[in-house]
Amino acid sequence: MTRSQTDKAQRASELLAVTFPRRGVAGLRRAETARDHLAAGWHYTLQIPHDQYRLRLASAWPILMGNRTLDLVRAANPLQPEPPLKISRANVRDILWSTLWRVPFRGPWRRLHGDGE
Repeated sequence: MTRSQTDKAQRASELLAVTFPRRGVAGLRRAETARDHLAAGWHYTLQIPHDQYRLRLASAWPILMGNRTLDLVRAANPLQPEPPLKISRANVRDILWSTLWRVPFRGPWRRLHGDGE
């Protein structure tokens, strides 16, 4: 690529970044729909009997990881070539450990998703 082509490509990407900030309207709608589905899944998780620890954890982990992934999607710019949006292993470990100590307690467990239901 010549210098003028590189400059044109850079200006075009800057223009796109200004014109279409972060996600487009359609992408935001999809992310909000996904977040609504995860909230419904969390409501289901809260309906599982309190003494069923393993089932509650198995239901909660994908929901909590999905929420963290959607946070990354919301913060990312789809017009820039980036690596795939995935939560880190440290985030996964954080979710696992934070849920393990909260699952026996009703209050901290309900507040885990962030909506306090």
